[in-house]
Amino acid sequence: MMGDWDFAVEEWVCASADGVSVEETCARLNISLAKLNGFFREYCRRSVREFIDGLKLRGLKPFLVGQIREAASDVWGK
Repeated sequence: MMGDWDFAVEEWVCASADGVSVEETCARLNISLAKLNGFFREYCRRSVREFIDGLKLRGLKPFLVGQIREAASDVWGK
């Protein structure tokens, strides 16, 4: 598929700003996103994107995480 559409993942802004993208990881492992998601769901019951989002959130400063939790509590009442 990537050959048919002439993908250039390394030129995507998010890929260059965030490091290796999910799509690039799939290409390097020579597996589909569905297969990678299957592995992650079996391992930790999360999709690969949910897992990576969790890693990104852990990298935030505790103060910012506290503000996000407080705002979510205000919105959803938890």
